[in-house]
Amino acid sequence: MAMKRPSRRTLLAVGGAGVAAGGAVALWPKAEVAGGHLPYFAAMSEALKRAKITEPTLVIDRRRLASNIAIVRSAPIDEPIPSRPGG
Repeated sequence: MAMKRPSRRTLLAVGGAGVAAGGAVALWPKAEVAGGHLPYFAAMSEALKRAKITEPTLVIDRRRLASNIAIVRSAPIDEPIPSRPGG
């Protein structure tokens, strides 16, 4: 049983999705430290290693949580809430 050849439309859609994904990866902000982590997360990882916490762990940054709550509470109901600082 022979497989049906994909249509030109299907090939263009898949190719376009591939180009879009490649562009998104190319334009993604680069990490500022080795290992692919931003400094905040690299420091968090190092702190967990020093504490010998090696299994999956929920870490709550209380300062960031309070800041995010304040942002949500201060936003007018009819305006979008920024998804990142300065954005």
